[in-house]
Amino acid sequence: LLGGAVVVALLGLVVLAVDHKAAVQPGSTGVPPRFKGLGQSANTTSLLFGLALPLTVWLVFTRRRAAGLAAFALLDGSIVASGSRGALLGGFAGAAIFALALAGMRMRLVTLGTVAALFVASFVIGTLPQPLSHNPPRPARLLAPTHPKPGYIDANAVFPLSDDIGRPLPGTGEGFGKREALGSSGRTEAWRGALHQAAQRPIVGYGFGTESDVFVEGYHLFAGGVPENSYIGILLQLGVVGLVLFLVVLGSWLWRGARALGRSADRLALAA
Repeated sequence: LLGGAVVVALLGLVVLAVDHKAAVQPGSTGVPPRFKGLGQSANTTSLLFGLALPLTVWLVFTRRRAAGLAAFALLDGSIVASGSRGALLGGFAGAAIFALALAGMRMRLVTLGTVAALFVASFVIGTLPQPLSHNPPRPARLLAPTHPKPGYIDANAVFPLSDDIGRPLPGTGEGFGKREALGSSGRTEAWRGALHQAAQRPIVGYGFGTESDVFVEGYHLFAGGVPENSYIGILLQLGVVGLVLFLVVLGSWLWRGARALGRSADRLALAA
């Protein structure tokens, strides 16, 4: 698993070397450029790296210290360059669990302190890239010509519905928000809107696989075809029934893991 994630990270560096535009997500006045490597977006492969990052701690403590440190630097560096805060937080939370699973209180404290220091350093470095001073030119869109009546204009051409919710009125400034380290990037507005949509079909939702089709993305500060929340996405597709069934399965896994804590001596395996 760790080797597969490392290969994906290395291929991302190859893409960066041969095609910079394909490997870097363009920035704007609100968001700095973000590294996406081999992924579809800056959050795609970084989430994979976040899941694999704790395994580098395991590798360090299985007499493969150099390989573990190199893998950690590669994955952590890719996450930091992507600006994916969820991947960074999740990866280091998992690394902390591995630190707590190590035998010996002194070793646990030293490793946990090291993980915490590396997280702070990674977080600070990730906030250094600054947004652009001006937005890059947008590619021309092929739109069907409109023919409004004389004396009228096509309001959707100058104030599009796809960017309507939360946008200041014309003449009052665009008000694009800067992507902050602890901000939501407009996700909370999208989550509230998706929950309102889910409430219209609360029992069984709109159908499996329909999340991107039914989600209405008209939020000024949010860019995405889905709400970017897995639980809300399940609720939107499968309703309360589907979400409860998913949580029951997840809870059964966690219960089995908790019961295994008292029977297994392999603490690192349980951490994984």
